[in-house]
Amino acid sequence: MRAAVLLLFLGLASAAPASAATVRVLPDAVWLEPGRGLQRLNADFRFEHAGPDTLELVHVKVSAFDVEGHFLARRFIGANGTAPAIQTLPSRHVSAGHPLLVFNPFAEWDAALPLARLRYTFELESATRAETLHADIRPQVFHQHTDLILPLTGRVFVFDAHDALAHHRRLDTTFEPIVKIGITRNPGRYAYDLSVVDERGSMWRTDGSTNDDWYSWGVTVRAPGAGRVVAAVDSRPDWVVGVSSLPMEDILAHPSTLTGNSVVIDHGHGEWSLLAHLQRGSVRVKVGDTVRQGQPLGLVGYSGSVFTVHLHYELRSGVALDVEGLPSRFSRLDRWLGDRRVPLADGFIDTGDVVESR
Repeated sequence: MRAAVLLLFLGLASAAPASAATVRVLPDAVWLEPGRGLQRLNADFRFEHAGPDTLELVHVKVSAFDVEGHFLARRFIGANGTAPAIQTLPSRHVSAGHPLLVFNPFAEWDAALPLARLRYTFELESATRAETLHADIRPQVFHQHTDLILPLTGRVFVFDAHDALAHHRRLDTTFEPIVKIGITRNPGRYAYDLSVVDERGSMWRTDGSTNDDWYSWGVTVRAPGAGRVVAAVDSRPDWVVGVSSLPMEDILAHPSTLTGNSVVIDHGHGEWSLLAHLQRGSVRVKVGDTVRQGQPLGLVGYSGSVFTVHLHYELRSGVALDVEGLPSRFSRLDRWLGDRRVPLADGFIDTGDVVESR
């Protein structure tokens, strides 16, 4: 009898997976970004699994609590219904050698909720078993030290910011070319693509088929805040809209070519500004220079990895590519609402906004 029990136990043990799946929250510090009645949580979940089977993510649930542990709200996406919500996550499989990155599907919450902890539950299944994983996020309020102004003057269109649909937000660090480059974090997590527009919202004068047809081409880029220049690139070529672009082999050989001609300013307090895609030969500062807020740095160009003529701006935690992005807000800024200019008291801007500095 004992031998039979022992054999049964050994059989069950050998049938068990080699190891359980794991989930990790990225980045290490998740910031609360309030704005327009909402608060956003810009976070990712990285799943890894060394077992012999492939697991599919089939259900995600999150419960929110205040600082004293009181329940606030609960949300979920699952496989029920004729068009299951879980399908809004395009990638849901994890297996040995193939990690899975999931962008937080519950990125926006009512600003009135005093969020202190969010408890995530993930259900994964294979053909033979199910597994449940948990992850906690304890979001922090980011306190920006640097006074920043918009780096472009005139009527500026926020072509893309970092909402859930923005490409800055959706950097998959498990994507093979990104892995080859060696990027494991998202420096553009809170980035903006900024374009000068006319009163109709057009980014070009006629059809945008040439670089100088774009209102942004050659516009002065100014320092958003005071600080010291720690990186400056001025020699990379400007491409031609719709004709040429940055070759992938150049990116793989030199990942820094992604930003083209660019300037990085160290503002102190762990805050750096990156201004990218400047015009070749236009950069007016060099490494070591001290710059004042509003000082001209260069001109908007079409260098690096681009598909529109624009200025890329981000606040970040360091100089290199493999750093994390930081939330940013701008002083002395108005938002255009039709023919009205409305002051932005909190300096928050979002994808689709038309804004202008005072």
